[in-house]
Amino acid sequence: MYKVDPKDLRECVVVLCNETGKTTSCKDLAGSGKLQCDGKSAKMIWQIQFLVKDSASQLNKNFFRVMLFSGGPEGAGHEFFGA
Repeated sequence: MYKVDPKDLRECVVVLCNETGKTTSCKDLAGSGKLQCDGKSAKMIWQIQFLVKDSASQLNKNFFRVMLFSGGPEGAGHEFFGA
């Protein structure tokens, strides 16, 4: 593995708006503790990006970008880490 983003692991969790599909930082949550974005319902998901290299790309600048999200329309990825 070459790199994991975001560097600050506390930023791996974001708020996903159920209606628009847009994500925002958890830092932007209102002090009420309710998960809402622009008055619409929302949920917390995680978004992680892995930059990886294989034997064919070790000697050059190329890498593979693997994006892993627990949200989205299909909800795929929520059981990737066994949670």
